[in-house]
Amino acid sequence: MDIAQCSPHNPERDCQRVLVNKYQLALPVQKTQLGENDKIPILKIRHWFEFFHRHSCLHILHGLQNRDTAREQAILSAFWANFEKVYPGHQFFQEVSQGRIAAERAIPLVLHGDEGRGRHHSAHFVLSFHSLLGKGFGKMKGKDPWARMECNFDGHTYTNRFLIASLRKKDYSDLQWETWGALMDHVAQDAGSLWKEGVVNQYGVKYWGVVLGLCGDWPFLHKSANFSRSFNNIQKRVVVKNPPAGICHLCRAGQPDIAFEQLETRRPDWLGTEFTQDPYVERPPFVDHLLYEPGKDAALWNFDWFHTMHLGVLRNFLGSVLALLSQEEDHGAIDDRFAALTEDYKTWCHQNSRRAYVSKLSKEAIGWDTTNQFPSGTWHKGGLTTVLMEYLEARFARQSFPHEPLLSLAAEACDAIQRLGRLLYRSSLWLEPERCKYCAELGLKFLRRYSQMATLAKSQGRHLFSLQPKIHVLHHFVLQLWDAHVRGVKMLNILATSCQPSEDFIGRPSRLSRRVTSQSPVLHRIMQRYLQSVYHHFIQAGFLVRSRGWRS
Repeated sequence: MDIAQCSPHNPERDCQRVLVNKYQLALPVQKTQLGENDKIPILKIRHWFEFFHRHSCLHILHGLQNRDTAREQAILSAFWANFEKVYPGHQFFQEVSQGRIAAERAIPLVLHGDEGRGRHHSAHFVLSFHSLLGKGFGKMKGKDPWARMECNFDGHTYTNRFLIASLRKKDYSDLQWETWGALMDHVAQDAGSLWKEGVVNQYGVKYWGVVLGLCGDWPFLHKSANFSRSFNNIQKRVVVKNPPAGICHLCRAGQPDIAFEQLETRRPDWLGTEFTQDPYVERPPFVDHLLYEPGKDAALWNFDWFHTMHLGVLRNFLGSVLALLSQEEDHGAIDDRFAALTEDYKTWCHQNSRRAYVSKLSKEAIGWDTTNQFPSGTWHKGGLTTVLMEYLEARFARQSFPHEPLLSLAAEACDAIQRLGRLLYRSSLWLEPERCKYCAELGLKFLRRYSQMATLAKSQGRHLFSLQPKIHVLHHFVLQLWDAHVRGVKMLNILATSCQPSEDFIGRPSRLSRRVTSQSPVLHRIMQRYLQSVYHHFIQAGFLVRSRGWRS
């Protein structure tokens, strides 16, 4: 009845008055603004913590379904005990030793940023945070151990990812370019206050939030840290006027004397150059406000497995392998060969209950208009990469190619990387040293085979298996696992900072931006609709219980 009485001239405002102000159907998280800019609303991490305390929801950040103070403290104590063995010099432990932070009440967090698709296909930036602790991958059964720690994947992303800010492209570009720096500084200060001051609950008990780093795709890492070295700096010409700056913020790989393509070794030249050179054009605010290992502040920016593999290395791998497989078909024209390959792929998808994602495989799908081009997947759907890798795995299992050495090597590479992926997705948040060894061996095998395929293709004068910067990131991943095995310590699962769930999350505020009027205050309307949607999912998940006396 109240909704029916809302004015059609400003329904957004009137509906908000009814649904939010009267019936309180929105999550009661305090909303602030970005400095003096009242057009950009912010949900501070501190205010999220205050909300969790008020409504007894802090167990969400421990990866638990229900509140259990003793278990929460056991989980955090175990997490930091493992973390200290891997990063003994981390500044967090100095704070603990001096009594300024209690490890059993310090929650490990990460920030995530990325752009989704907003109104008129323009970019829409979404910044959020989440806990490293979650409910795993939704496949665990039986009674969990008391202090079990899992990756934060399972559950609706409205209940395990939490919005900080949502901006249209025009809000932080061109004449508004200063907004980006202001946002980064604002969030860095907010994150810093969480470990310095903590948040006290209604019982006088203090909790801390410790942001251990940032994650996202490579462009976000590059922009948020003001890096002078990234994928943008790869050498594209044989002769250059200025020596390349390097491709990696963690090491000097890609500089004239340090190749990033040494994939066949566990001791590449770049390994000894980690953290030896300042990677910043301008010092980012996060270095001044977050805790890290002294001298290794660049490690605050975490590479992401999802973008590295599903939208990087594996797209390059699939492009070349699909090109080779098309040449195995008994048809003359290239389009006919791809049509036959498509039919085999779609038949396999139907028989194995897999979503095909594409209606056909073609030379355009792998950017292979001529054989002088390096083929690589042109899609932007990680799910397609996953299904195509499973298809290749099945194809190589039923058919061998003794006359084509490249496909024989590709079969071994496919097997190794698929086994590595499955092992990671079946693991907990921490990997035992022996599992680190097994994962590293599989990753190194894939890298060796890829290097062999690239070398063989070059010797045959064929443009296949390109070497792009993301394969260097994979090398970092597997050597970190190998180092953990050598040191005999548990290692954080590579997937702990993977962006797959966050990719789902950024699409939601972006979708809301396409459904509200574009007139001011559009960002406030997006934020308010977001809080309404999250409220529904918190109720549905049992984290909140609606009562007659509900008040914020």
